[in-house]
Amino acid sequence: MRRFGLPWGLRGRAIRRRVRGLNSSSSVEELVEALGDPLTEVRLAAVNALGRLGGERSLGPLMGALRRDTSSRVREAAALALAERADARAVEALIERVEDPGEWSGVCLIAMRALRRTHGSRAVAALMGRLQAGSVVLRRAAAVSLGEIGEERAVPGLRARLEDPAEGIPVRVAAARALADVGGPEAQAALVSAMADRSWVVQAEAARSLGRIGDAQAIGPLVAALAHERSAVRREVAQALGRIAAAEAIQPLVDALGDREGEVREAVAAALLRTGVTSIGPLAGALTEALQDRSAVTGWGVRGCHRWADACRLAAEVLRAACMRLPSAPGHDRVQAIRALAASLPAWRQAARSLSGPPLHLRLELLRLVRDVDPVVSEAAARDGHLLVPAADPDSEQPPEEPMDLRPASEDRADGGEDTQR
Repeated sequence: MRRFGLPWGLRGRAIRRRVRGLNSSSSVEELVEALGDPLTEVRLAAVNALGRLGGERSLGPLMGALRRDTSSRVREAAALALAERADARAVEALIERVEDPGEWSGVCLIAMRALRRTHGSRAVAALMGRLQAGSVVLRRAAAVSLGEIGEERAVPGLRARLEDPAEGIPVRVAAARALADVGGPEAQAALVSAMADRSWVVQAEAARSLGRIGDAQAIGPLVAALAHERSAVRREVAQALGRIAAAEAIQPLVDALGDREGEVREAVAAALLRTGVTSIGPLAGALTEALQDRSAVTGWGVRGCHRWADACRLAAEVLRAACMRLPSAPGHDRVQAIRALAASLPAWRQAARSLSGPPLHLRLELLRLVRDVDPVVSEAAARDGHLLVPAADPDSEQPPEEPMDLRPASEDRADGGEDTQR
């Protein structure tokens, strides 16, 4: 068979020689001339070579190839080359491709990625237009680009995509992420509303996005979602609360340590670690209460008992890590934590020694916890004991109170030492 007067084999070799010549050419005139070649491979090689050359002289030919070439492959290569330019004319050419409803999706995607580095009103308007029309892939890419640009004027359009129940889930998820990138009160309000969406995927992404914003005003909706039926949502909520690290979230997180899913319990423990020493008091109280009263799990069966033991283990791990931060904690937080630890140590020792109480691995965990916390409490009580008593009123005739002795009883210390050695 022959085409263009040459057998197929000779034609292929001729094209390869032509492409090799263009790739090594530094003549803009020769490359511009090749842009009119009837063969797509030749035009593609010319566009790639012009992109590598750079400079002012190659800008016009690349813009022309992007606007007029009949091959989507050549237009994609021209878009990639122009995406590396900071010239306003190149940006305008890319915006035109985004606004063209008949443009090939691959070219639009390259152009939208390039526009993420710009902050002009024309670029935002073009992306907003693509957010309303086109395929799911293009609408999602428009939402991602608007989020990376970070312009507040994009918030109404992103919120409309997020709240539209007929919109595809990938677009709604991308809109939630973009709102978190933009930030601000309106974006947070939209994400809070999305926490009540009928799609659990959107709810999980909204929780993650609220955590990224990190505003404590979102604590209420997030805490309410800790009881969601989907474990994926509860996990994202716990992680978001950990990122916000507000004191109001500590007690709900402590209560969520008994979640029926292990991945949620791990997320809750990680969230509590972020709160630092302020979580010591609620955690110590919850662990003590759980160890003293196992009647709540008697009807759970084997799996329920394992869940209970795992929750106690996680609480002990978080407590141990938080106690290591006590020396550098503010005075008030340190004193409150010491009080809680001192009140809880006897119950932990008793549970760790009991053969009919917690499972073996939990008893060992409690022994480690007592061993690590006991010196912390004793040393802190000796150093900060005066902080535990309110300052005396100079106008009062009552004598000041004696400092509270938080050191464990001698027999308790002896028992703890025996357990540790055992």
